[in-house]
Amino acid sequence: MPSDERLREPMDEYGDRVLRFCRVCLAEEAKADRAAQEIFRMLAEQTEKTPMTESRVLGTALRVLAGKSLPQTDPGPGVLGGIGSLPKGQKLAVLARYYLGLSEQEAARWLRVPRWMFSARLRKAEAALNGR
Repeated sequence: MPSDERLREPMDEYGDRVLRFCRVCLAEEAKADRAAQEIFRMLAEQTEKTPMTESRVLGTALRVLAGKSLPQTDPGPGVLGGIGSLPKGQKLAVLARYYLGLSEQEAARWLRVPRWMFSARLRKAEAALNGR
């Protein structure tokens, strides 16, 4: 199956969610659009034997954004309000766990950090956000 055909279903199913995630992380629409394209290009380059699961799509998005410079701005009021001031590792932990809904184990794997480190970042972020 050609890569564009292989990506049609994941793009239809997860494209809006990936783009929203990119916009929350990068704050600029043009940067978010480029990041979303990069994410789906990476998925297209992966072996055809690898299933396109939700975890694979969202994990690839997390991995791509972990390599980018994230602005120190808040996405607005609500659940994610206040994350802009967090260090990058803590910000990604909060977004992975609460915005993407990944388990701690999945998020740690995609961010390529030990689970204990991911958990520590998440706890520090939660403490900082609860103290604001």
